[in-house]
Formats: sequence, C-alpha cells, structure tokens
Amino acid sequence: MNKPSQLKTIGIAVMIAVLTTVLAGCKFSVDSASKFNMAINPGNLYLDAGAEGSERVQSVEPLIFNSGGSDIYGQILTPDSAYGEGRPVVIMFHGFAGFTKMDEIGNALCRAGCVVIMPYHRGAWGSHGTYSFSNCIEDALNLTKEATSEAFAKKYHSDPGGVIYIGHSLGGNTAVNAAVKSDKVKGIVLLAPCDMGRLGTDMSEAQLKPFLIDNGAEAVNCGGVDALVEDTQKHAKDWSFPSHADQLKDTPVYIATGDKDDVCPAATMTEPLMKALEEAGGSGNHRAKSYPADHSLASVRVTLTKDIAAFLTSIK
Repeated sequence: MNKPSQLKTIGIAVMIAVLTTVLAGCKFSVDSASKFNMAINPGNLYLDAGAEGSERVQSVEPLIFNSGGSDIYGQILTPDSAYGEGRPVVIMFHGFAGFTKMDEIGNALCRAGCVVIMPYHRGAWGSHGTYSFSNCIEDALNLTKEATSEAFAKKYHSDPGGVIYIGHSLGGNTAVNAAVKSDKVKGIVLLAPCDMGRLGTDMSEAQLKPFLIDNGAEAVNCGGVDALVEDTQKHAKDWSFPSHADQLKDTPVYIATGDKDDVCPAATMTEPLMKALEEAGGSGNHRAKSYPADHSLASVRVTLTKDIAAFLTSIK
C-alpha cells in the first residue's frame, strides 16, 4: 500500500470513529436518569424511546377518572421501563376552552422519564359534567390525590411523593389555585398563564362575557357563558396570582410568556406575581422567561420544552 492510500485509509478510519462517537451520544439512555426520583434525562427529549432490554416501551394509556361525580377523560403517558421506579409525575392542564394542545411537550417529557397525565376537564372535549373554572381546580386536586396514591405508583412505577403542574393559559389559573390547596405539588410551570382573578377584577360583566365567548365558551358544556362570568366574579379575589405569593414562596415556579401575546400579556398576568414572589422571599426557585411567541407559544415549542426539562431537573 503506498503512502497516499495509507493516509486516505487513516482519514476514513478517523471519520468513522468520530461518527460512531457522535451517534453513541445520541442514543436513548437512562443511566443518569434512574439515580433518584426527580431526575429526568433531557437528552432523550427528542429521541425515539427504546432502551435495550426494556420490558415496557413508552406508551399511552386512556385516562378515565371520576371527578366530582363525573367521568373525565384524557391520556396517561408512560415512560420506558428502563427508567426504573419512582418516576416523576407531571399533570398538564389545558386552557380555555382547550383548543391549544401541548401534546408534543408532554410526549417529550415522557421520553425524558416522566409519567405525564393530560386530562380534559369536566364538560370539555368529551368529558362528562359541567365545565367551570372552579371545577377545573377541583379536577386538579382530585387528580393529584389519585396520582400520589400507592395504587397509582405501583401501576405506573411513579413517585407518590408529589407531582409537577404544567398549565397553559386558563390551565395556569388551575395550576396556581390548586397548588396552594395541596401539599403534594413539587413545582409549577405556567405557560402564558391567565390570572382569572385579575380578569374578574379588571373586567366588567359586559367586557368579560364577550371575552369568554371569543375564546371558546360555546365549545364547553358550561351551562351558558353567564355561569362562567358569575364563577369568575365570585372568586376573583381568591384566585388572584399575587395573593398566593406567600403560599408559593418556597415552591419552584417557572413562567413562560410570549412577547406577542395579546390575550394574556405578561405585564398584567405574570409580572405582578413575580414581583410578589420576590417580595415574599422564601427558598423557592422562581424563574420567568419571555419568548418570541404569541399566546399559543407554538413558535417556540422546542426551546420551551428544553427549558421546562432543565427547570424540572432543578427541582429536588
């Protein structure tokens, strides 16, 4: 073999070695994710799940759960069994009236090692019962009780010690107001959240009614938009985000907002909460980030999902 051929062969060998190393780094892995309960593996967010020798691959199961006497439906996303026991549980709450989906975020977090529960609230998208903002909070608390039961932990190999809430838009109102009523919430992620307390205070009935109609009141079984207006005005003081700062001062909170959001702008919906949390002190890990997006946050889902995963890894 002459010298040029030897150099060519060596070059190819080096390229193959480098490529092999890169591909190995992209392989679905759970080694670092099974060391303690709240650990997840952000490196698996966008890799097809399936570790060698897994007894159970990542899957989707139906959620059929009775809340307040009505069956609600949804999905339970279960991670690859190679992650082991004590998996963190994430409950994701949809907005009003549930048009904007967050499924890709849920699936990515499941690939990273989380059990993800994605319910449709009472009266929404096929779930039985009457939709109300109060019932959404009650649904969250009922699901939290179920998700932290020993029976659920045994079936889904999850951590019964607590859950993470993720809420988009009205789901943010659900997450905040359920979290302050439960000692099982380890952290909260608010995605373009809607402070219904703020709306109930700032808007008159004449303003609130068309706002709710424009955002989907007719898509849910709510007994009429007047019932939603009454529910909002009745609980406006109790639901206000800043009023819960003292209760949330030791709870990790991540807030994601869109700089083009004209539905729930950060200036009125989240900045008062962050200011109140700062003033309350505490040991909570409180973060807020503005993204180049509108209310749906659809244009930044990849970055957003990575940021959420990074936040979850910080929760102890």
